[in-house]
Amino acid sequence: MKKVKVLITLDVDPNDKISESLDISLALLRKYGIKSTFFFTANYATSKDVLKVVKEGHEIGCHGLNHDDYEELNKLSYAEQLKTITKATQKLERLSGKKVVSFRGPRVKISNETVKVLDELGYKYDSTVGSQRVDLISSNFINFGWIFASRKPYHMSFKSPFRRGKSKIMEVPISALFVPFISTTLRIFGVWFMKRLFDLLYFESRITGKPIVYLVHPYEFVYEKTKFTPDLVKPNRKWLIHGLPIRGWVSGRHKGDELIEMNKKLFSYMKKKEGVEFVTVNNFR
Repeated sequence: MKKVKVLITLDVDPNDKISESLDISLALLRKYGIKSTFFFTANYATSKDVLKVVKEGHEIGCHGLNHDDYEELNKLSYAEQLKTITKATQKLERLSGKKVVSFRGPRVKISNETVKVLDELGYKYDSTVGSQRVDLISSNFINFGWIFASRKPYHMSFKSPFRRGKSKIMEVPISALFVPFISTTLRIFGVWFMKRLFDLLYFESRITGKPIVYLVHPYEFVYEKTKFTPDLVKPNRKWLIHGLPIRGWVSGRHKGDELIEMNKKLFSYMKKKEGVEFVTVNNFR
């Protein structure tokens, strides 16, 4: 029986309830015996939070330095990205005591300059690209690079993160079938829909060996209590940066406790599928 690798990935974005949301996330993962990758925004990471994640056997990944409007990796120069990602990497490695080898761009944005920086800094994996994702709930809006990117993991090109190439960085795409396999989709369409989406991704994985990558934000588990940093709540006049207003409209659709229960049902369903193995980004092969 071919194993179906499932990667539960968590983007730890800036907010004032990080510690509480991580406790809930860790308890949820512990319940189902899942080892995950937590992508931390470095300047909002604390030693206490990072170490409790490491203690439970999860991977620490980098999600940029500040996750703000400056850190638009599809626009920043090589020099700017090298400075920013180096600072973020060094802090996370200092806090965790481990080499950080997995990256996800803030607002899932990336460029060929990012590939060069990650390669130089010794990263092994990136999980930013949403292959064949076309939707209105992304801060990328419609990214044509995503549409033509490989569905299976691939070494990225120095000329484009959406093409195969000769860099050392292996792209592990966030799963999508036009609709993304992320917790925002769970909030909008519910558990039944996400189970059916998983069924399709599971069928594909059985044939091709492609890992299934699910993205969730810990802050969603305490959403009604959360205050976000100013950069995350600016009006969507900058819709090309933050995405269409629909992203905000769907955010309050469910309270944190409801989202926890919805994810429990989804994780339980995935776990019962024959051959499913939960792994971290740096351990998916």
